[in-house]
Amino acid sequence: MSQRAKLYNDAERVAVALGKEFETKWRSNPENKWPGGTTAHWKQQKKTLDRALMRRAEEKAHKVDIEFDIEYEALLDRLLGTRPKEVEVVKLPEAKKFRELDGKEGRLVTITWQAIMQGDKPGSTYIDPTILRTTVPVTVREQLALTFRGGWFDSFGWGVADILRRDEETKRYIDNILSRFLGVRVLSVVPATRGGGFELDLASMGLTDGGFKSKEIYNLFYEPAEGMLVTERDIDHNFRPQACLYTAFITSFKDSLESRSTGQRKSRHTPLTYEGLRMATHKEAPVDGSPLECSLRQFEPVFAEFHVAVVAIDVRYQLVYRHKPKAVSHVKRSWYVLVHNKHLWVLNSDNKRLEQLYAQRERSDIPQLDERKQASEFVSVKPLKMPDSVYCADNAAELAKIMDSSSARKEASINIYSRKPEALFNELMAQNYEAGAIQAKSSVVVSFSCKWNSVHARVVSLDSLDADDCAQPTPDVLFSKLDTYMDYSNQLRAAVCGATTLSYYGEGVRALFADHVRSPRVGLLDTRKASVVSCVDVCRAYTSIMNEVPMWPVLSSFDVLRAYAGEDIFPHAFYVVEVAPEFVDGILFDHARSLVTGYTVSYARSMGIPVDVKAALVPWGTVANSAPSIIKALYADDRVSNQLKKALLNITYGMANRAYNRREWFTCCQDEQEAKAISRFGEHILQLCGRYFIHQVSTRDLLNGHLPIGHTILDRMRVKLHQLVFAIRDFSCNRPLAVRTDCVYVDASTDELQWALGDAQSHTGGAKYRVVKKCATYDDIGCLRVESCSEESVPQNPLRAGFDVSQKVHPPAASIEAISMKDEFSASEADSIIASCNTPMLTEAIYPRSGKSYFWLSWARRHNNRLLVVAPTHELKDMQSADLGPGSSACTVHALLGLRVDGHETESGTAVDLKKFDAVLLEEVYMIGVHHLARIACLMREHKNIRWAATGDLYQNRPVEERVRVTSNDYHSRVALPAMFGTRLLLRVMKSVQEASEALKLAALIDDLRSAPNPVACLRQHGVPFKDFSAVALDDKEITHVAYTHATADAVGAAIHASRSGHADLYALGCTVRCSTYYNSGKTKVPVNSKVRILSRDSSSHVIVSHKDNTIRMLETKLRYCFGQPYVRTCHSLQGVSGGPSVVIYDCNSPHIDANWMITAVSRCTRFSGIVVVCDRPQVDLSGSASSRIEGHKAADVKNGFAIDPSAYVTPAWAKCELARLRERCSACRRALGLSGVSQWSIDRRDNALPHIATNCAIVCRTCQCASSHRNR
Repeated sequence: MSQRAKLYNDAERVAVALGKEFETKWRSNPENKWPGGTTAHWKQQKKTLDRALMRRAEEKAHKVDIEFDIEYEALLDRLLGTRPKEVEVVKLPEAKKFRELDGKEGRLVTITWQAIMQGDKPGSTYIDPTILRTTVPVTVREQLALTFRGGWFDSFGWGVADILRRDEETKRYIDNILSRFLGVRVLSVVPATRGGGFELDLASMGLTDGGFKSKEIYNLFYEPAEGMLVTERDIDHNFRPQACLYTAFITSFKDSLESRSTGQRKSRHTPLTYEGLRMATHKEAPVDGSPLECSLRQFEPVFAEFHVAVVAIDVRYQLVYRHKPKAVSHVKRSWYVLVHNKHLWVLNSDNKRLEQLYAQRERSDIPQLDERKQASEFVSVKPLKMPDSVYCADNAAELAKIMDSSSARKEASINIYSRKPEALFNELMAQNYEAGAIQAKSSVVVSFSCKWNSVHARVVSLDSLDADDCAQPTPDVLFSKLDTYMDYSNQLRAAVCGATTLSYYGEGVRALFADHVRSPRVGLLDTRKASVVSCVDVCRAYTSIMNEVPMWPVLSSFDVLRAYAGEDIFPHAFYVVEVAPEFVDGILFDHARSLVTGYTVSYARSMGIPVDVKAALVPWGTVANSAPSIIKALYADDRVSNQLKKALLNITYGMANRAYNRREWFTCCQDEQEAKAISRFGEHILQLCGRYFIHQVSTRDLLNGHLPIGHTILDRMRVKLHQLVFAIRDFSCNRPLAVRTDCVYVDASTDELQWALGDAQSHTGGAKYRVVKKCATYDDIGCLRVESCSEESVPQNPLRAGFDVSQKVHPPAASIEAISMKDEFSASEADSIIASCNTPMLTEAIYPRSGKSYFWLSWARRHNNRLLVVAPTHELKDMQSADLGPGSSACTVHALLGLRVDGHETESGTAVDLKKFDAVLLEEVYMIGVHHLARIACLMREHKNIRWAATGDLYQNRPVEERVRVTSNDYHSRVALPAMFGTRLLLRVMKSVQEASEALKLAALIDDLRSAPNPVACLRQHGVPFKDFSAVALDDKEITHVAYTHATADAVGAAIHASRSGHADLYALGCTVRCSTYYNSGKTKVPVNSKVRILSRDSSSHVIVSHKDNTIRMLETKLRYCFGQPYVRTCHSLQGVSGGPSVVIYDCNSPHIDANWMITAVSRCTRFSGIVVVCDRPQVDLSGSASSRIEGHKAADVKNGFAIDPSAYVTPAWAKCELARLRERCSACRRALGLSGVSQWSIDRRDNALPHIATNCAIVCRTCQCASSHRNR
């Protein structure tokens, strides 16, 4: 034995001796807790043993130089067990000393371990029975130490937990149990191999039919990755069971290897029959009735004889066998097969892709095809979709009958509800049918999917719809329940976790929320023994918070944590605060440093708690909380049980706290050896129904989501719990014992507690307390429920503070350098400024028509640069396209980012290729939304070799963010743009205004408007004429008409149309209409503000229109919904568009008009003398078209079989009265109604099962009529 081997043999002997001593003491403890003494005693003794072991090993190791050679490898083989052939090793430099190797990654090892947890009683511990496997890279020293310590215990003091936390999934698991986690029990350490230390050669495995006894195996459901389909060819009448390899080969090559005319093979000796192939592989004839088991390696003589190239993969798409013919045949034969469950499947779909993946690649180069790539963005903002049908089945026979009938009806997706989905799953598995998309909880199957022909069925528990009240629910009952469930679920998703409330996380924001989780509080407040215990529970606590919060915060990626500068506390912002140790009560503040909302800061200060604010995270906007109205409708709906109501709201709350996307799925194997062979690092193997399932999990951190909303709900729960404890302790003189989420345990009887709470309700800062027996109605939400409980139900652990979070230096707000030009008409100075600027440049103008765009377009033409102009609208894009030079192009923001205009901003995959351009110009950057700017900022960081520039008007309209209330009007200039651009060029000269006097007057007006508190008064001071509408020249086509509301625009537009055309019909033949809502028929798209001309009508329901050089056929209803009058525009839609010599401004008396809106309106005119303000608007009788609308509704009702009752039916008089009562506003969304476009008024039925009777109808806008959220289903 060499000196080095002897050295390690001595170290190993010492480690084994110490380990046995400790293990003996452990096993002698019958309670399976820390052996003898206290926890602290054994922790100290363990650390002493650790130090002794490591010191002895290091002393002996450093006596001689240990090289990384064959003897060292042999030593590791002996210590870690015999290594399989394929071990993933990170190679180290040879001939290095042991001390130099310390700290470098040696190899991957799989550590099998259990978590040591703190018990419920103080000082007690226990070992979690869950056995976990983690594969991580370790250093040579760590590897040897872990091996020596087999069977030992470890806490944070030694660092095995830190080694395990190198794996992200393990880190997340430990973090979730961190409050009770004490240490790790190491069970084994083995080299990381494919399958966690077990290797099986699937190519040598005998293949039969995997236990399947009929052709039903060919209907096996399987969910392949990346669209690669696994199918089987039809088997003829010569099919022989339990001979899958022979059957597949005969079926695949019989036609190509035999002559169709004579039935004889061409110049071969082995007949393509079961008997002939069996003789070629085993040199024996098959026995009747016996299985023809054969492996791929045993079949190699046949492959070689017929020159067949074979590629075999497992169910995880990993290469398990390849055969390359030695001689090249004139006929190319490639055979791709899949080996699974002792059966061979022929892959006969997408062979080109199979050849690309497997033909020339080695095993290590093949990608992991079955890895389900999780999106890094929140993907649940889209509404849930109803399946084609809903059924109920409790056994396999019923399931098969449903699938057959659905296949005959050509249904694509169905839901099947079962009272016992696990029993149905077991029955299918017993019949050798493998299900997919399995979901299990505590090793119990709760849902799965199956497929039959083209029908995809999802089998779920009937309890999810709470249908236990039905003895045998019919499909109609189930469909109604599911429809109701999805309706409320979609409404709650849109209100709390929808697209408008979606936040994008800036640098460090996601980690900030993760480090300062305001988790529910569970623990003791008072350790003294109680005489009697009662509990006070807040009914639907989280629901009450979602019902109380007025606004939801929305973050953009520009929002980061900044140092607090003493600004006002905003209730929906987030603040890093510090409190003195005496105020760390474990409820409101569980740590001296916390992340709380401004609401909590104000509450704490009102309670006399001094709060020191250190940093602030202010959201860019807020969204009005629309959940209360949905919750009220939900609790008023008797069709939904209380249990389902609670579940719906808890699911919504849980979605708000989602920090990462997680997907889990199962791969089924009949054989445990195959399951171990194809499993990968960190995957667990479960045994269900006699099969072995590889449990796979894929996670990915989210770049966006609703963590601010989830943190707000949790933070307000702390305040609500603190208020309750405060009321019980300080006003009712009762002793709170412990807390659990929304419940307080009190040392008092229920009668005494009810009386005390009623007396304390006026002393809790506005918190109203009402005691109820159960939460049955909407008014009971947030009330208290008092019950008696046992002492055992009280939490036994005291409230503990969390771990310290390191204090970080918060960066100041970004700044931007301002520059100007001496001569704005000098091209050489412009070139010099651009050449000297090494950062993205923002070009702004104080006054309109200052040549911002021309500055960059002329530069691109002078230097032959390929310029990409990005505009916020199609109209601006078309305007800029006409002025571009060769090689340059223009696109919209959505096209640049590859986003669809579908309301959900989904990616289309067709983003502009920026490699074709030298520079990118963002036109009217102040009109681009904040989230789009954040995406563009990412592109700017990715393409730093491209020159980035932007233009914008500092004092014009800001983008209209749908339903988002911006917290600061200067957010673009103060936060977003300084983070994107390093230089700001300011232009001051109006270059396109011909007369100097007109330019001076217009400049003076704009200067005064910036600081004017009343824009209308400022116009009067400058002598702008105010006229009545009757004095406006409606036939003058050079006038630009600007309005604030769509209702005014429609009214003025109707008057202009009547004056110019002589009739009132906007949609008559030959008329031109403007697109007000994006039109997309799939093949044809018409952008907003584009104009089309009505050519003809080819039927009663379709019209023919012309758009540019194209002819479009569309529905008449679509024309009236998406298109309206072309004469009057709103000020927001005109921004960036050059106007004419005159402008007429309407709606000046609106309280919503500000200085930016007025500056944008007056700057649409090229002359100061051309500005005119109109004080009134034409009165339009909306009810004038009621007769024609009602006649159309009556004809539709008759066609649908409804009986018409003239006394109850709607009439023009009813419509006129309703419009007057509503003040010409939509009854659902309160939008001002008009005659065209999205604001066009309509008569909508509340219940579609009834005709248009007056008691069933309401006046709504066109948008609300097309939506279904306002209807009572």
